[in-house]
Amino acid sequence: EFQANAPSGLPGMEMQRLAYIVLPKLEKATGAALAVLAALPAEVALVDFEDASKVALRAKMQQLKGAEMKNGASTDQELSSDFVAAVHLVQLMVRGGQLLTADPLAQGAGKGGPFGWVTDDLSTFVPVMITLALRHPVPLVRMGALQALQLLCQARYVATYPFRGSVQKAFIKAVDDPRWCVRRVARVCYNQYLCATG
Repeated sequence: EFQANAPSGLPGMEMQRLAYIVLPKLEKATGAALAVLAALPAEVALVDFEDASKVALRAKMQQLKGAEMKNGASTDQELSSDFVAAVHLVQLMVRGGQLLTADPLAQGAGKGGPFGWVTDDLSTFVPVMITLALRHPVPLVRMGALQALQLLCQARYVATYPFRGSVQKAFIKAVDDPRWCVRRVARVCYNQYLCATG
């Protein structure tokens, strides 16, 4: 029987226990794994479940990059086909970027610290985040991709230096986005990017 004052979600510890049981079984179900990881606190999702987050994020990024390479440029329908997984992907990337920038010892060109493994996959992550920031039909995904790009470039400036031209062009194009909320986030992220990278 439904209770009117029942909590809307699982308590934190119950969600972590569920993740320990479910995540190893979700290797092929990238969208479901991203959903479970996105429901966890950032430190738990990206540090305690580092291997699961690596697999899920890399698989989704490769899937998006593969769709882009197959057609030369992915269509809006392909980008929006898995909207929920894209939101979870961007959410995890932003939270990972926040972990990177929060740890001053892990900043710079090093690969250490929480979410430090992302440095190995920048050639996949940066172009996909740029594509999501500029072409995804959902403004929430575009805003999150811009934030993820800014945080990633701020935390790993030396490693992202080869992408600086395309990242700057993406920020400049995003400032002219048709949606006001995306333009506002793009201006803030671009200013923070310029301040952090000099």
